[in-house]
Formats: sequence, C-alpha cells, structure tokens
Amino acid sequence: MKRFLFIFVLFIYGCGYTTRPGVAPDFKTIYIEPFTNSIDITSERTNIRHHRTSIAGIEVLVTKNIEDVLKRDGRLRLVKKDQADVIMTGSVLSFNREALRYNPDGTIRESRIHITTQVAIRTKLGETLWTENISNRLGSTFAGATTDISALNSAIQDLSIKIRNRLLEDW
Repeated sequence: MKRFLFIFVLFIYGCGYTTRPGVAPDFKTIYIEPFTNSIDITSERTNIRHHRTSIAGIEVLVTKNIEDVLKRDGRLRLVKKDQADVIMTGSVLSFNREALRYNPDGTIRESRIHITTQVAIRTKLGETLWTENISNRLGSTFAGATTDISALNSAIQDLSIKIRNRLLEDW
C-alpha cells in the first residue's frame, strides 16, 4: 500500500499538475478596468467568406462577462481599483464572422464568430505580470437571425472562460 501511495504521489507531481494560479498565490483581489474597443472598422477582409464587423458596446459585454465568470469562480474577489492586488486591462482587437454554409438563395445559413482580445495583468505597483492576445476557442455557430444574440453571448462566454483559465490556471 505504501508503495502504491508513493507511486501515485510521484505520478501526480511528475505530470505537472498544479493547483497554483497563473498569478502569484498571494493575490486575492482583482480590479477589471473596462475593456476598450480597438476594432479597426476601416480595414477590409480579402476573403469574401470572412466578415469583419463591429458590435456597438462589445467591450462592455466582454468586461461584464469576465466579471461574472470570476465572481462565479470565487478564487479572486472583485474590488475597487485602490483595493486590488492585481489589475486587468484589456481591449477587443477583432470581431469576425466567417460564413460556413449558405442557403440556396446565397444568404448565410451558418457562420462562426471569432473574437480576439488583448489582456494584461499588472500589480497595483504597475509591474506587468503578463500580456497576451486571447481568442475564443472554436467560435460559435448559428443559423438564422433569431440566434445571432445567443451566438454572440456564447462566443463571449467562451472567451471569458479562456481569460479566467489563463489568469488562474495557467495551463
């Protein structure tokens, strides 16, 4: 039995598994500055299947969703800026819709939403811990105009979870 326990402990430590967060473990509070919208709406995509667009207020939706995800997680407490151990800043860099399937009349039947953000974490003293571009994983597909909002919400939720994972789990 002792041999099995020793091998099990060795395996757990040897595989790189950790419960240590992506930020220093002594950080318990965070302030999330409102994200900015840095989408360049003047540039055109060259591929007709990709549609670059801008959603008014997408930065507000992203900020709110990240706050909600972190509140549900509970490992970091959201506080005012002057009380925070770490501060998150971010910007929405792109929002793209890629057509996947078309109806016989040529209208888009199904598409994928892809959102890219730049996220930075710094200490209250201004030391940058990390800065990364983070995107939602595979995008969210939808069919028909009635599901556009739910597809957008799904893409933003996926993006927020990915940001939370980078912040706290650093796999």
